[in-house]
Amino acid sequence: MKNFLRSLLFLFLANGIISSAKAQTHYVMIETNMGNMKVMLYDDTPNTTANFLKKVREGYYNETLFGRVIQSFMIQGGAPDSRNAGPGWSLGYGDIDEEIDGEIRANHIPKKGALAAPHREHIKNSDMSMFFIVQGYVQSKEYWKGWEKVNNADARNAAKKKVMTSAVKTRMQVLKDSIQLMKDSVQTVRNMLISLPVVTDSTLIKQLQQVKEESNAMGQKYNDYVRSLNQKIDSVARATPGTRFFTDDELEAYSTIGGAYHLYMDYTIYGEVVEGLDVIDKIAELETNAADRPRKDVRMNIRVIK
Repeated sequence: MKNFLRSLLFLFLANGIISSAKAQTHYVMIETNMGNMKVMLYDDTPNTTANFLKKVREGYYNETLFGRVIQSFMIQGGAPDSRNAGPGWSLGYGDIDEEIDGEIRANHIPKKGALAAPHREHIKNSDMSMFFIVQGYVQSKEYWKGWEKVNNADARNAAKKKVMTSAVKTRMQVLKDSIQLMKDSVQTVRNMLISLPVVTDSTLIKQLQQVKEESNAMGQKYNDYVRSLNQKIDSVARATPGTRFFTDDELEAYSTIGGAYHLYMDYTIYGEVVEGLDVIDKIAELETNAADRPRKDVRMNIRVIK
């Protein structure tokens, strides 16, 4: 019995240790001559995060440059060919030998501060020889909602045709006719009350109140039905290949801190800047040459802090 309890205790403790290890979140500090950025690495991109941490511990990115900078988009750096680069050299050609399988996650959005791995065109493998950090830009939620309507108009029109069957249209018309009938009844009772010199019978007043309540209820029923139809249309449209709808998290990010929406589900995002977002702006604002390399060198060192 004692041995059995000891075994249970061992398994419990071992499981706790393993779970704790799996849940551990790592942080690194990217130190530059323009300020520091503290980055939290995600634990649901295990291979990418492990590869990046290994390189950081080996000093792989140390003394390299942010060699490609595009304002309102991103800052890219870490390429080994930038370490001893002369002024004006083009940098960051990538390294096929450093590619690993991508770990693209729907919950990782390209918001400002997102740490991501570049890749070759049309190939979703992650090139770990360098990295980029998103800057992006800010627009209101209304702007992004309008963007959705314009860019998904064809899909939504096609979805509307599928949803709006003859039976649905008939029901909508019946509801509209019922609403109009209620409005006419309200007006009839009102006219009766107006025509009386003195209202002594409370029956008409009660009748007016009742008809108004029924009219409002019918109006609410119609609005609820239209709302449900729009939700169904949106659902069908979202399932259409080639459409682009924003998640709630995307809308919140793109309307507050900013982001690069067109990168969503196209690159492995494996971390985010949690301190030093302003440093991204400082680097992104630098004057660049025709190859997007800053004319002022921004050199980095990266260390694991947790």
